[in-house]
Amino acid sequence: MEQLENLRKNWTKEYFNKEEAMNLWDNQARQGCYMKIPSIKENKFLQLLQNEGMLQPNFHVLDIGCGGGAYSLSIAPFVHSVTGCDFSKEMIANAKSLTTHTPTINNVNFEVIDWHTLSIKDKGWSEKFDVAFAHMSPAVADVDTLEKLVNASKGYCVITKPTRRTDSILDTVKEMVGLEETRTDVKKDIPYIFEYTWLSGYRPKIMYEPQTWIANRTIEESFVHYTSRIGQFMDLSNKQKEIILDYLHSISKNGQIEEMIKSLTVTIYWNKNER
Repeated sequence: MEQLENLRKNWTKEYFNKEEAMNLWDNQARQGCYMKIPSIKENKFLQLLQNEGMLQPNFHVLDIGCGGGAYSLSIAPFVHSVTGCDFSKEMIANAKSLTTHTPTINNVNFEVIDWHTLSIKDKGWSEKFDVAFAHMSPAVADVDTLEKLVNASKGYCVITKPTRRTDSILDTVKEMVGLEETRTDVKKDIPYIFEYTWLSGYRPKIMYEPQTWIANRTIEESFVHYTSRIGQFMDLSNKQKEIILDYLHSISKNGQIEEMIKSLTVTIYWNKNER
């Protein structure tokens, strides 16, 4: 279909440094927020899965870009099995560690997998799962990675992405080093995903959730965080890194940096069997 081919051409990244991305998420794994298991009572995403019938005792679920495994472990008691995958070795190490602290859960498996290079067919994952989801993960970033998610599921597909996001410090740092917004713009992901599902004949549904949170980091942690975030999309010179570090020192308080993040989080979901 010509429209799908046009979408495939348009939904691409001009530049992407995978090494910097791995460095970012390996360092993110050290933050305590990735070790907290959410509860259905307090989490709208989990409530959506439950209310839409995606958590069934006989279901096998795939968590793509699972990070520290929090969502995999939160839904494990309600399904037959959960497989979580992520390209960050540190995140998967955290996920496995978190599993050992929840001895009542024995139906979760975590694997280090690069979703961008994975062959669903060779892995034996073609339509293996009843539900395949990617929650706030960069793993689904173009048509190819989206199609892998769709092909891994024999039923439900769910993707959550941040849109209309502002990061009080990161946005300033981007401007300082001249990183164009179009190179990091995730706002287009949801429209592209909707377009793909619609053109494929599915019936996508959407849930919106405004979110605001505070991130606290040391100067050193912040430097690694911002240079890795930006380094995914452009090569930073030593001079640019010095500019970032000087700026972080200027806004720090007692060696700490506080950043406010605001985002309209969007979840798009559909059942492959409903057309």
